[in-house]
Amino acid sequence: MPQLKPSAAGPKTLVILAVLASTTLPARAKCINSGLRVWPQARTVHATPVFVVDGYSASQEIIRGLGSTYKIYLQAADQQIPLEVQQLLLGEFAVTQAVLKPSRRLEVGRQYELVITEARKKGTAKQNLVFQLHRSRVLYTVVPGQDQTPPAWLARPTEKGQQYTEYGCGPDVSVDFTCPVRDESEYIVKATVRSLSSGQQTTYYVMPDKQGILFIGRGMCGGPFMLDKGPDYSVTFALLDASGNTTPWAYPPLQFTQPQPNNQALRQPEPRLPGEY
Repeated sequence: MPQLKPSAAGPKTLVILAVLASTTLPARAKCINSGLRVWPQARTVHATPVFVVDGYSASQEIIRGLGSTYKIYLQAADQQIPLEVQQLLLGEFAVTQAVLKPSRRLEVGRQYELVITEARKKGTAKQNLVFQLHRSRVLYTVVPGQDQTPPAWLARPTEKGQQYTEYGCGPDVSVDFTCPVRDESEYIVKATVRSLSSGQQTTYYVMPDKQGILFIGRGMCGGPFMLDKGPDYSVTFALLDASGNTTPWAYPPLQFTQPQPNNQALRQPEPRLPGEY
């Protein structure tokens, strides 16, 4: 999955996540009103992992309430390990995400399920909102070893193209960057986009696609960067891997212009918002 635009689902809705990876753009038609997305996507982690959970549309309330009105933890048999919020990031259009770490080391060889329940209820894994809003259980097996090597840029990111495509509920708008990275663990990119005219700045973690392309923008139903605050922008990228290693941005900000309607995409992207079907 490329861009960090959260998935969608709810008590009366569908969640589309992995399915979207094989769906072509013309199939997009509707938006759904809630959903969660969880990173890392790989289902093995080391003993001190980092997690990123996104809420889409109505599910943003869950993300904003983690640690207060909602509990989030890893469950293994009778063992519960709380996850502690390290960062809370607000996207510009219907998405919010939290970066979390376990309160203690995980046990190698054990399998943990990610669970979110309402704090005011004596919730169990059977009332797991992750399952309800993700449409599947999210399980992680802890493997031996420890990744202490920060992710490394293989080359400086560069702009590869722009997209602006109109759909029924709104446009799909993005500027696409190469993102060549080497890492022992799965990684995610912390993108900070700044409007050069308004000065407004937004930071959000974004996943590159399988080809290492990073999509900076928004989809028809939501996304972290609207790109509607003027004609000129800058962006910086920092790296975070699933073991908690980080690499800061060490270059001048990359400047780009606002995508315009009818821009021809450099490549056909995978759909990027699991709130569309």
